[in-house]
Amino acid sequence: MIKKPIEKSRKLSKLEALIRRVHKSHSSYSKIERELSRNLAGYRGEKSFCYYLEEVDSQKYIIFHGLRLKHNDQYFQMDVVIISVVFILIIEVKNIAGTIFFDQELHQLIRKMEHLEEGFVDPIVQVQSQSSEFTRWIKKLELPNVPVETLVVISNPSTIIKSNKQISHLVSHSSNFNRALELLEKKYKQACYTKKDLQKLSSRLITKHISHDPDVFELYQLDKNDIVRGVHCPKCSKIPMKRMLGKWCCDQCKYISKNAHVDSLKDYSLLVRPTITNEQLREFLQLPSRSIATSILKSLKLESSGKNKGIIYRFN
Repeated sequence: MIKKPIEKSRKLSKLEALIRRVHKSHSSYSKIERELSRNLAGYRGEKSFCYYLEEVDSQKYIIFHGLRLKHNDQYFQMDVVIISVVFILIIEVKNIAGTIFFDQELHQLIRKMEHLEEGFVDPIVQVQSQSSEFTRWIKKLELPNVPVETLVVISNPSTIIKSNKQISHLVSHSSNFNRALELLEKKYKQACYTKKDLQKLSSRLITKHISHDPDVFELYQLDKNDIVRGVHCPKCSKIPMKRMLGKWCCDQCKYISKNAHVDSLKDYSLLVRPTITNEQLREFLQLPSRSIATSILKSLKLESSGKNKGIIYRFN
């Protein structure tokens, strides 16, 4: 059973909005571009891994994606957590191409691709650290002790993994995941939790999850004035589209849309503020007409407060 499905992180959504709305000439643009590429690769890797998670027995296992928990004023996040009455499995998913080698002496991941060699933080160390934090977090729930296992999953099927027998059980391609799960099932057969314990843990994981919502303006040294206003084209991302006869028209690719403003207002809610007024909408979408802005706001069916020109609308 998938209790917490995979979804784009708040940071990834903000990065996608920034890359549309920050000029390429800005000193932080290349950094935003790199971070977006890295976050997108991670998200796509986890999405592709979902295919193999669908084969997991929903009667035996409960699956959580992207849990972020707090322990002793510190946050820790896990890509995938699978819980059962017998054991818990924490998974770190890596979408890395090329040939990779796990250096256990210096605890780093080395990637070779096209004559280029790069070093990364060892994901085995990462996920084992998450396991330690998670084990301490569970203790506060006064539940029975349960084995907590870890696994690094490489989601890119073309990646060549070079390891040794010492860590071969800690790393797996996505396609071999169910085999890795079967080995754990053979290793652990004694139930540690009752179904009631499992339900308690599952419920607590959902209620204690805290989404990460970083201040991208501080991270990338941006000012509100760095955000380009206007409706972006859903096809080519050009800003601004022009409003003509009730439709949005793109001068660059000639794409025409009735509802292009919807995604642009999502950018607004991510980057500017969670509320909007008629005047603020007109300023952001570059609309001269108050009546058109009113029509757009009504069509969105947002929660609102206030009266007349003082109405404030809140995004969900």
